[in-house]
Amino acid sequence: MITDTPTSILISYSKVLSNALVKVYENGPKRHKTLKIDLTDLKGLTHEQLINSNQYSELVQKFNTLKDPCVYWFEILGNYDIDTVWNAFQAFKDSHTHKLPRSKTKAPRDTNILYLGKVKFNLLRRMKEHLGFTTATKTQSLQLCHWATELGLEIEINVLEFEQETSNLVGAFEFKLAREMKTILGSHTT
Repeated sequence: MITDTPTSILISYSKVLSNALVKVYENGPKRHKTLKIDLTDLKGLTHEQLINSNQYSELVQKFNTLKDPCVYWFEILGNYDIDTVWNAFQAFKDSHTHKLPRSKTKAPRDTNILYLGKVKFNLLRRMKEHLGFTTATKTQSLQLCHWATELGLEIEINVLEFEQETSNLVGAFEFKLAREMKTILGSHTT
């Protein structure tokens, strides 16, 4: 049996959300971390070799402490050919059963942001999935080590961590950033 009225519950929760937004407005995210990875270094590695690689160790060290809600993006650094990236992703998508992000109808030309996403908790698990360090096939992820290692790409993973109270707001943060940053892959709708 409810002891509070639905209105009082919503008012109380709105105060929590409002306070969380004020913190973001005044201070920005709690933390911003980055990690550069040369995807060529992952070429030809088996799953066992991947999880024993230096890149995997660095990933764990860098992101294991981020436990609260996060918005993250994969940025392609340096020169790259968008058509080559696009075609490699499409070929992998057409030939594998992994759940992959949606791709737009054509390769966007005005961005170097490969993908942007959010997670309410367990960022490290999501990073492992996106890089292809897991054998999971049911969760949507980039699976970069399975299609992008031949492209000579260096990527930078950027992560903004927010206070726990923002867990129901990170979707709005993700949507706004994705619209402004114009990702190559992924679909962001309200």
